Parts: sequence; structure tokens; C-alpha cells
Amino acid sequence: KVAVAVGKTATLPSSGEILTAANSKLNILFLSANPDETARLHTNEEFDEIVAQKDRSRHRENMVLLTPVLSASAPDILYKILNDDPTILHFSGHGDENGIVLTDKNGNAQTLSKLTGLLAQASNLRCVILNACYSKVQAEEIKKTLPDMHVIGMKYAVADDDARSFSTGFYMALGAGKTYEQAFKAAKALVNATTNEQGEEVLIWL
Repeated sequence: KVAVAVGKTATLPSSGEILTAANSKLNILFLSANPDETARLHTNEEFDEIVAQKDRSRHRENMVLLTPVLSASAPDILYKILNDDPTILHFSGHGDENGIVLTDKNGNAQTLSKLTGLLAQASNLRCVILNACYSKVQAEEIKKTLPDMHVIGMKYAVADDDARSFSTGFYMALGAGKTYEQAFKAAKALVNATTNEQGEEVLIWL
């Protein structure tokens, strides 16, 4: 259960700057997939927690939760990137060393190993969260190709409760006007406070 965030925040506006600037919006796109043949995850509850943190934020008017896709496919991701102009893309679901697990047109599991090309079509995307097991390799590939992007991924398997705690802390901090890096640290602190693992062994910022 190790999360790795790749990259620094110096080259892009912080979330705080985005939220406090006049007429600015932080567009959050939540995507999930839990095909029938995969173990059940509480991704709906994770989205509900993000909604709750947005609603209690003092910057709630500037945080826009785009219509989520709860059984996402590769075409869904491209469509939402092209039409909804997300600032944050948050995927919650299963993953392995080959990529994140999506749903194909027949509702079956489909591993997507080449996410970077889809993300490159975005105009204002600033942060990508792959809240899925073993997504570190894909996160590093995204960072290599899109060096100005903030990317968060998981190095090993992550427990469902820890994944939800991470999202709670991350969006709570963004809603308070913190930067992406500060939000990651807040999320790390919350996971460390509620997990059975030991502190820095759980969450790492690179």
C-alpha cells in the first residue's frame, strides 16, 4: 500500500491559485471501473466522499465535479477529456503492473496500458490520480511523456479503505486552498493515521 506522486509543483499553478483566481474553476473528473469478474470495490463511496469534501469546502463554488463515469472505458476517457476539460482526472479501480483495469464495450475487464496518449489530448489537465494497485509504472510513464503533469500512483496493492482515506484527505486539502503537493501530504497524513502500516512505508512523495 504505497502511493507515489511523481513530479514537483513549481512549474504549474497551485490548486490554491486556481481556486482563488477570479472566475477560475477546478474541474474534477472522477472515473472508475469494477468489471464483474474483478473483486468488489467501494468506488461509489469514494466518489461520495469527494462530493462531501467539495460541499464543505470554502472554495466549493470554484470546485466543479464533472459528471462521473462509474464504468469507464477507454473511449469514455477520451470523450470526457475532449468535452469536459478536466483539471484533475481521478481514476479509482483495479490495476496491475500492465495498467489500469477498465470496462470494454461488453462490460468485461480490459487493461489499459497506454493511457498517456489519451491524457495528451487534454487542454487544461494538471493532475492525474491513479488510485489503483500497482499503478506506479503507468504514473512514471505519464510523467516521462508529460513532464509538467502532477501524477499520483500506487506502488503496490492498496486497501480499499486506504484508497478512500487518501481521496478524503486530498480533496479536503484542495478545498482548503492547498497546493497539489500539500494536498498529497495531507492525504498521506490521513492514511498514515488510519492504516495499520507504519508511516513513511505507506505513502511516498518522489
